[in-house]
Amino acid sequence: MSQQLPTQAIQLAPPPPGDFGGVHKQTNIIKVIHHLFRGRYLLTAALAALGLLLGVGLGWLSQRPVYQSTATIRIQPLMPNFKQNYDVMPMFDSFVGTQVNFLLQPRTIKQAMLSSDWQAIAPGSDASAEEEFRSALNVRRGGRDQSEIILVTYSNEDAKTAFVGLTQTCRAYERVFGEGQGRELNDKRASLIRDEIGRYERNITDAMSRIKSLAEDLGTNDPQQLLNLATAKRAELQTQIFVTETRLRAMGIMVSNEDTPADGTEPATQAEPARDRKDWSNEEIARVDNVMGTLVDRLNEARERYQAGINNGLQPAHIQMKRIENEISNLRDQMDARKQAWLGGQVPEEVLGQPGGDIDTPESLKRQLEDLKRQLDEEGRKASQLAGKAQEMSNFNQQLKTNTEQRDEMQRSLRDLDLNNRLRTEAGLITVLYPENEPKSPSNDTRLKFAGVFGCLGMFIPICAIGIFGMTDRRYRYSDEAIDEGPANTTLLGILPRLPSDLSDAEQAAAAAHCVHQIRTLIQIGGKDRRVLAVTSSNPGDGKTSMTLALGLSFASSGSKTLLVDLDLIGQGLSRGMRLRETSSLFNVLYDGDIKARIKPTHMDRLHMLPSGTEDDHRSANRLAEPQINRLLATVVDDYDVVLIDTGPVLGSIEAHLVCAQADGVVLVVGAGRARGQVKSAVDQLRRVNAKLLGLVFNLAQPRDFKTSAASQSFRSIRPDASPAQPSSPSEFPELEPLPRVVAIDTKR
Repeated sequence: MSQQLPTQAIQLAPPPPGDFGGVHKQTNIIKVIHHLFRGRYLLTAALAALGLLLGVGLGWLSQRPVYQSTATIRIQPLMPNFKQNYDVMPMFDSFVGTQVNFLLQPRTIKQAMLSSDWQAIAPGSDASAEEEFRSALNVRRGGRDQSEIILVTYSNEDAKTAFVGLTQTCRAYERVFGEGQGRELNDKRASLIRDEIGRYERNITDAMSRIKSLAEDLGTNDPQQLLNLATAKRAELQTQIFVTETRLRAMGIMVSNEDTPADGTEPATQAEPARDRKDWSNEEIARVDNVMGTLVDRLNEARERYQAGINNGLQPAHIQMKRIENEISNLRDQMDARKQAWLGGQVPEEVLGQPGGDIDTPESLKRQLEDLKRQLDEEGRKASQLAGKAQEMSNFNQQLKTNTEQRDEMQRSLRDLDLNNRLRTEAGLITVLYPENEPKSPSNDTRLKFAGVFGCLGMFIPICAIGIFGMTDRRYRYSDEAIDEGPANTTLLGILPRLPSDLSDAEQAAAAAHCVHQIRTLIQIGGKDRRVLAVTSSNPGDGKTSMTLALGLSFASSGSKTLLVDLDLIGQGLSRGMRLRETSSLFNVLYDGDIKARIKPTHMDRLHMLPSGTEDDHRSANRLAEPQINRLLATVVDDYDVVLIDTGPVLGSIEAHLVCAQADGVVLVVGAGRARGQVKSAVDQLRRVNAKLLGLVFNLAQPRDFKTSAASQSFRSIRPDASPAQPSSPSEFPELEPLPRVVAIDTKR
């Protein structure tokens, strides 16, 4: 029975077609997170733990616990009466609110801060200290079911300070507003209030005396009635003046109206020229013709009845509405006939007088007009005097009302003070319940909460930072990343480890040699016509030269006559590694020299090499063209089973494109840590020149990644009784790099 040792293997089947990195598949969140933190788990855990500790410490120290000391003040809502019973205190809520204000009065706070106990803790009592003391003090009433309770709380980061601040505040309240100074203060306030009440009483007496005097002068307490009567009388006089002037104009007499009434009002009539009588309206005729006046009144009354019927919902076709319309029509006909008779002088002169039948001559009407104007002037002067006295009485009435309201308010305040004094004289009406000891535990300790929040932030910040760094790190760090996220339609031929220079891990060295042999085997199996193979990379430092030499040793050990060609004209790592570099230029030989004469044997059978020369440089590489490559291959391909050509990097050399375009197969070496974009660009350029890309070789993998990579695994069989692999001797092939060295040692054994 044989034991199995794991070595890295390859997948011959290419990945499904798609974009760079494979087709779009359903995202595995666990795998995504694993790729972000892979290789950084220990660092992430250490930084997260450190951030957690720092965050917890910072959050804990950023907060201070707050202690609260609370006292209860109970106010008895009942007060004794003269029958030795108790009545509910009137305005009880207002009284309790007053006590709350007393506790917050600057005088109370000042007295508390001046106490010896408080000065021993916090000396000083300036304005800022008082404001700080007031902000720490909280006074509030009890709930709806505890309206007689006042809760006094003092908060501070120190338990003793909270206790002393509370007790001294309550004691200052008792001293300032208690039985002693509190009653004296209320007595002083009561005295000031009584003085104010006396002043208001004097103002009230004076106002009442003046109002009485004015009422006696006017003969009434309501001057507004007199003003209304005076206004009505003046209106009547103005109407009589207008009628008289109208009658004079009807007689053809011009009325002069230059005088202005003494009261400053507009004249009763305006001077205007007499109009022709035929231009008079029915209403103007009605002023001097009693019959026309009667007809006008009847017409207006009929119109009102018609409008009332409309308002009551009667239609114009209603019989009652028809009757009113006929009546209005008859009245208009009578008015027109009366106007024609009046204009034709057919109206008797006796009807032109005032009702009563008196006949006025023009001279009597003029005298009557002058008398009416004198009466109007006299009434105007009386009305002006009356208005002045009425305004004076109104001012005194307003003064009386204002002083009465202010006196009543002062009397209510005095009653409140008297009630306060009475309550304070009754034992047990106001009781202060002090706390017995300092608070033992903080009432509001946010340290734990802040420690948790800051701890979470401190833990997640490094995790997020490393995660973001992982997202931005586009390098191939592990072999399975080249499988899962490598260029599309590209096969991973194998994985090779980063070997130490001393090859101290014999088992790893043996597995690496086995991988090289397996890659060579898969290339041979893939097609017998693959005789010219190019080995390249995207950038320098990926290990393509070591891979070329290791493959050459493996092909030679398998019986294939193999030629190594160093066409990396800039690096020349293969020629230097084999210590076969020539002085002359390889480019000149390829151009027109003897190629076969330049080929040299190596220390291994069936392995030869065409080295570059020290004269080769970037100028030689720039002049290299397809004919030289064709001439090289035509010369050597028939003499060797396999031709392995080491080229320069695809992204930095000309010879790589020329060789890869002509080769039967191309092996692209990808070193661990190489940027994915660079690998993709190299693959794109190879496909652009129609290179036959056989696949990728992931080189320089970490030992752990080499053993436990997510790539598929094969097993190297060994005999159960075989001795363990022995470390290589430093004297064996010291000129070779670690990878070709382990292959050379393996083939030698």
